[in-house]
Amino acid sequence: MMTNEIHSICIFLFYNKAQGKQVKYIRNKKYLHCNIISFDGSDCHLLEITTSGIECRRIKSKSMIKVFERLKSIDSIETQICVSVSNKHKVKWFPLAIKSCNEFCRYVSGVNIGFTYDPFSLYKKLLKYNNKRNFEILRTWERRNG
Repeated sequence: MMTNEIHSICIFLFYNKAQGKQVKYIRNKKYLHCNIISFDGSDCHLLEITTSGIECRRIKSKSMIKVFERLKSIDSIETQICVSVSNKHKVKWFPLAIKSCNEFCRYVSGVNIGFTYDPFSLYKKLLKYNNKRNFEILRTWERRNG
């Protein structure tokens, strides 16, 4: 059961485009890359693993709902999942190990869903463990093709 205490709100973004060698190992070509936007109550931050490293950008908005709606206009975003996370799950970080975008998003958000192989497995586990672990899905959006 979820508690009323929320430590953060995060939007998981799943893309149909990606760069890098790891793309050839991804099972579902609809979800090739992911990143995350976190909201701490005063600021939104886009956190992303890119080919040049980890990037963090501040998004000027006081409302996650407005950010969520504006992101729908980006063609490469296939799906968005907005979650509230209570009692962030602590994960031991191994900085020398190679981390994928999905594992990075999992660490940053603090969701307790276990290992994720690729962005599609992150997507499936977010849906599977909704309201069963330390997070609750607030809203979802998926691009309808055709």
